[in-house]
Amino acid sequence: QCITWCITQCITWCITWMTQVLVCGEAKSHCVNFTLRDLLTAWPAGRVADLVLLNDACTSVPGFEAAGVEFEHDMRTAGVQVLTTADYKPSSNR
Repeated sequence: QCITWCITQCITWCITWMTQVLVCGEAKSHCVNFTLRDLLTAWPAGRVADLVLLNDACTSVPGFEAAGVEFEHDMRTAGVQVLTTADYKPSSNR
């Protein structure tokens, strides 16, 4: 767990200078889910809305669709933007 924590901290430190971080990938129910949850634990609290989950650019593993739905709900509750690729507009905040 220490190695995982260190990797998460290093990755987070490297990308916090970005205006937004777009998150998508192969398995919304698993890899994307746990990677974004890990990132969120180390991300600056005041910048949670700079994380964007592109929900149509990832799919759940068959049989794990409920996990993908729960993940999206949890991310919205946390303040992460959950958008489709068509709805995404790059931020001009910085």
